[in-house]
Amino acid sequence: MNHIASLFGAALTLAPAIFAQVPPAMTPFTHAGDLLVTDTGIGRVLRLADLNLDGDLNDAGEVTVYVQGVVGTVTLGFPTAIAVDRRNVVFVADATADAILRLEDLDGNGDCMGLGEARVWYTPSLSATPVPAPSIYGMVVSLDGAVYVANFNSSAAGAGFDDILKFVDLNNDGDALDAGECTIYATFTNASIGASVPTNLGILPDGSILYTETGSQSAVGAIPRGVWRLHDDVIPNGHCNDPGEITLWYSPPSAAATIMYGLAVDRDGTTFVTDTSFERVLKARDIDSNNLISLGTEESTFFTVGAPSSMWTCAIGDGLIAVVEDTTPDRIYFMRDVNNDGDAQDVGEKVDVYTDTAAAFDIGSPRAIAFLKGTSAQFTSVPLLIGQTANLVIESSPANLVSVYVGAIPAAISVAPYGVLSFDPLPGTYVELFSGIPMGPSGEVQIGIPIPYDPALLSLTLIMQGIGAGPSELRLAPSQTLTFQ
Repeated sequence: MNHIASLFGAALTLAPAIFAQVPPAMTPFTHAGDLLVTDTGIGRVLRLADLNLDGDLNDAGEVTVYVQGVVGTVTLGFPTAIAVDRRNVVFVADATADAILRLEDLDGNGDCMGLGEARVWYTPSLSATPVPAPSIYGMVVSLDGAVYVANFNSSAAGAGFDDILKFVDLNNDGDALDAGECTIYATFTNASIGASVPTNLGILPDGSILYTETGSQSAVGAIPRGVWRLHDDVIPNGHCNDPGEITLWYSPPSAAATIMYGLAVDRDGTTFVTDTSFERVLKARDIDSNNLISLGTEESTFFTVGAPSSMWTCAIGDGLIAVVEDTTPDRIYFMRDVNNDGDAQDVGEKVDVYTDTAAAFDIGSPRAIAFLKGTSAQFTSVPLLIGQTANLVIESSPANLVSVYVGAIPAAISVAPYGVLSFDPLPGTYVELFSGIPMGPSGEVQIGIPIPYDPALLSLTLIMQGIGAGPSELRLAPSQTLTFQ
């Protein structure tokens, strides 16, 4: 315990002076809170939370309505895509209404049904500079707040609706309806209906956009199926319509027969793709940074279902992959590579967390999936190097206060519904590293902590864990094991 106190004594003294808001990484956050799922059967967004911490989302009260019904001029009817920004603002695209909604839980009660919590972000009929959005399949939000959507031309050949659209709220009025706030970021061949079917999106660490192409290979002017990279660098002008700015990034095995709907990118650029044609989840990472995935060395099959399925979308959070299936039965499962062998095929690495035949709540037709942002306190690199400064990153919702603790005795104490405490809170065996740090508008704080040059630290293994407190929320963060070198 004396070593813990000596290790963090200086940080506790200096903390008020050294913590500051800093520019975030380019890729979306991955620290997971509750799960959001769109239901195309009824036209609603649902929030799923494991309240009793039994490892599933099937129990009474664990699935609740996040938003449903009429929002402004839009009636939520067929929500096909969902994305969450770093401030926990949620964007939902509806293919029937040709609209995107913006949702923000202002009162912290767990839904967006309150006054002013749901509004129209974009719809062509209300836009000052309208761009058609007839069939939005996928969506992603960058950390600077730009919303990108994958849009499919489902009505007429040559109409120009096979594209990636970009929405930015330039005047900060809470929508993208004003002049210049919607642009065609990339457009594809539309010689015939189905020649291009952009289905989902992700963001790589360098800021370039990935999209899954699932067009009909028999259509006139068909684009080869695979994952394509959009990079506005040949002629930097705010879009990727110049020659050489749309390139094939990943052509998986049997690409011509794949049907890819889900795409999720982790912080390090590891990308996961759901292929419902072969009932598999693919994994790819551009290790040599040549902007092209090499078969066999930079990609693999992460998981195979082994049965007919409709793997609509996937999401990343806290080192796990979530996949939603609209099949018989409807289900949501989490996958984690526990033994670090590169896949989730081993016993216990894939867990069904929701099944409609066992759940107290029937989702209906689950389609798109996203994690709300949870609280996290993590050093960017472990082991911590003695005699050097370590970087601690704390993330949570902007309105939250975060406290961080360090303990010496490992434990797994269930504190429903707040989470699992990972150290034993025996008197004298833990310290409060930081108390009630406000997140501020960005939802992120970075703190440099000097690690003393003390060889005695090399024999220590500690457990660090944060807790986020908001208007109506108290939630334990995932823990991090600290070692020293």
